[in-house]
Amino acid sequence: MFAAHVSEVGHFGMPKILPPNSGEILPPERGLVSRLWSSLSPQARRKVAICGIAFPFAGLCFGLLLAALNQFFSLRGYTSVLASRIYLGLAFLAASLLALSISVALCALFEVKPRHRNLALVVVVLALAVLAILLDRAIPMPATVGIANTQGVRPSGWRVIQDWQKQRLGATLARYPGNTLRIIAASFSDEAWDYANQIKDVFRNHGWKVIGPETSPEDQSAIGVQLSVNQKYFGAGPPEAFLAVDSMLKSVDIKSPSSSPYVADPLVSPDELVIWVGANEPPGLPQGVPLRIASCQHPIAFTDSPMHFLDDKDSFGRLVKIKPPHSLFQAGDKMLVLLTGDAAAVTKVDSYQVQALGGSWPRPDALEVTIQKDFKPNEPLLMTVISNNELTVRCVEPR
Repeated sequence: MFAAHVSEVGHFGMPKILPPNSGEILPPERGLVSRLWSSLSPQARRKVAICGIAFPFAGLCFGLLLAALNQFFSLRGYTSVLASRIYLGLAFLAASLLALSISVALCALFEVKPRHRNLALVVVVLALAVLAILLDRAIPMPATVGIANTQGVRPSGWRVIQDWQKQRLGATLARYPGNTLRIIAASFSDEAWDYANQIKDVFRNHGWKVIGPETSPEDQSAIGVQLSVNQKYFGAGPPEAFLAVDSMLKSVDIKSPSSSPYVADPLVSPDELVIWVGANEPPGLPQGVPLRIASCQHPIAFTDSPMHFLDDKDSFGRLVKIKPPHSLFQAGDKMLVLLTGDAAAVTKVDSYQVQALGGSWPRPDALEVTIQKDFKPNEPLLMTVISNNELTVRCVEPR
């Protein structure tokens, strides 16, 4: 005998005998979402599926539209028309896809005929195109004001590198091509600035890489011509090329014969020779205090973006963002922006005025900025510096 149990009715109404310990497998109970989906008609399911895809895609397109418009206004305001138009095109594409996704969802919900939907979509896209064109024309680039750099007639009494000096110095420089010279104009006089540019031309014409002339802070003024090299050469002697330049500068009377050969400075690059050009040196004047490269004494915080080509491909632009030294900029405040090269122009706005230092011989690497009106608290000053060559901002100092 064996134990059995009745689980269901078999054929002819007779009970069906199952073996002991046999289990019965029941289907799992469906969830609420599954029961709701099953209760919908095929047409309603289609609408839900279309909206479930279209509306999230519309949200993504809306985010891309806002990001592209933000870049458009940023670039158009201070940088490049071409780059801003690229982002404007991306904004137009995102807006068109946004309109498409919304139209697909609405037409599925309200059962609009496809041809009516397509006609409405074409009208919306055309309207967006017109709006993009109007936006492009309504927001022009800021005007620029040039930095005067006209070379006038050199006044009498200014230093001039004579042809015989160029010839002798050039013979020495030609033996060491590829070396780097950094020129620092250690005086705010036009005469020193002009002499520094003459030295630049001589070195550059004989295969040297020349940086500058750059300006130095007002407390770093010099008399005559001085040289600086890296601190590691102290006691060991600088490279042969640097020693040869020092000897030849003294030989042709560009550098005082009584001055020290060079100054060791830890801030000078080991691969560079630095020439400081100061005011004209009267005969018999004792050598001044040797100068060392230094930053601004009371610097104002700033950031500057990488240089980028402008639309004409012949000049560069650099966006400079200067933070207020206190709580805000006020009308009448002045600051000095020192650059590593000559600025050709800057953006022209009503909130500030820019003037290159110098009188008859302007110095476009030192820009005096005058605030024209009160800024909002913590509002930065934004200025795009335009140049024919790459440059950076050395420092910003209050005046």
